[in-house]
Amino acid sequence: MRIVKSVRIGVAGLGTVGSSVVDILMNRRAEIERRANCKFILSKVITRTKTKYELLGVDESLIAEDFEDLIINSDVVIETIGGFGPALDLVKKALNMGKLVITANKDMISEYGNLLLELANENGTKIFFEASVGGGIPIITFLQDYLISQNVKKIRGILNGTTNFILTKMINNMDFKSALKLAQDYGYAEADPSKDIEGYDTAYKISVLYGVVKGRFPGISCMKIEGISHVRIEDVMDAYENGKKLKLVGSIDFERDEMKVELMELERDDPLWNVDGVENAVMVETDLAGSFLLRSRGAGGYPTATAIISDILRASNYMSTKEYEKRRVIVMKFGGTSLETIDKIKKVAERVKGRKLEGFNPVVVVSAMGDTTDRLLDMAKKVNMNPSPREIDMLISTGEQQSSALMSMALQSLGVNAISFTGDQLKIMTDGTHTNARIIGIMGERIHEMIEKDYVPVVTGFRGVSPSGDITTLGRGGSDMTAVALAHYLGLKICEIYTDVEGVYTADPKVVPSAKPIRELSWEEMIELSSQ
Repeated sequence: MRIVKSVRIGVAGLGTVGSSVVDILMNRRAEIERRANCKFILSKVITRTKTKYELLGVDESLIAEDFEDLIINSDVVIETIGGFGPALDLVKKALNMGKLVITANKDMISEYGNLLLELANENGTKIFFEASVGGGIPIITFLQDYLISQNVKKIRGILNGTTNFILTKMINNMDFKSALKLAQDYGYAEADPSKDIEGYDTAYKISVLYGVVKGRFPGISCMKIEGISHVRIEDVMDAYENGKKLKLVGSIDFERDEMKVELMELERDDPLWNVDGVENAVMVETDLAGSFLLRSRGAGGYPTATAIISDILRASNYMSTKEYEKRRVIVMKFGGTSLETIDKIKKVAERVKGRKLEGFNPVVVVSAMGDTTDRLLDMAKKVNMNPSPREIDMLISTGEQQSSALMSMALQSLGVNAISFTGDQLKIMTDGTHTNARIIGIMGERIHEMIEKDYVPVVTGFRGVSPSGDITTLGRGGSDMTAVALAHYLGLKICEIYTDVEGVYTADPKVVPSAKPIRELSWEEMIELSSQ
């Protein structure tokens, strides 16, 4: 297994859990990196409460403009927003873009986990959700990995630290409202605690555990759910005086295919009897190895953040596999203004090397240097005022060939294995229309071969080859089209285009001052626009 050099982490949501994750990544990163043998980079964060950035000491450069900005600049997207709505939109978009996702959102996994797992599978990525159940208890990893050879017969547990804290305080003669207020003051309960005290939080977690074992998440619509909002101090004290404790317990009987959340009177010999305060505990009964009890703090930011950090490690381990390695390829396209001098070419080479050091496998697409294409066209007109389109293609395609060779040399001077290719060498096939050809296919076995050998392929943009073997060019914007087509051929979700304007515009802003940036383009739209 190769060692991942670095993992870029984006965090969405800076509530109790998200803030704890950011705090750990900012202040304990060195120890985590030493033990994980991997570098973790907090790349972007986003939250609705802007004051959180200052409270956490988040540098302005790390603040994402929107979800897309966070996703594009992250390898792993951590969702701690909670609920559905924006959280679900973020996770779906991240999975569709092939990103690894970590979430503590038991509601979302319970109700949409089947859809999200399908999206992850379709896009060759994964979603991790250890933090969705049990705070700091590694129950999901335990069920998925350690008990892989076991048939799980039953699961029961105290899975909500808020309700357990309230019931514990009521044993000490504190009424329900006062105990709830204290839980809110300590940060154990939300301003609206209904999901906790009515049993729904526990129900979502039970649904998640059922899905982990059975492979399909059932949701909570058919589950018997009881809460604690009706409990009086007399009820708690009467039970305690009779040698029992009232606890909110979630349970699954797999043999009966039954799930429920209920207020139970536990006897002293019950393993859950001594689980008090904000602690969670889960009992798992198996057919071969007997019963297991896992126990830890369940409420508060740091227990859940601990589970998220463990999922970051799992994600980084997955990124070290050959399966993921194929997805670390990125296409980086550089326009003529970025390459118009040797010094600029050297700076671009340093940028490419930086991406290589981050653990990516760049495929570089280059335009001709500066105004090379225009100069070549002027030279052609001085020789022949009406040159044939075929000869024009033969002439102007040499500009990109110069750039690719020089860029490859610049990378080699920095110690990066690099090799230049023309579009015809890579068999970027086009129709036979000279000076404005369209790509009809790519047969780029050599590019895969070079990536496997840890080389950076530097490809001429703008240039292809017709079925008859003639060199063709793709018209204005053809290098962009080459980059997009290569990214599509390589199965990538993102193509990075570096230019002197802020994105793709409706027209050339140097020619049309009123041109506007286009926020998002499909592959097909980009190819169509580039061909105009």
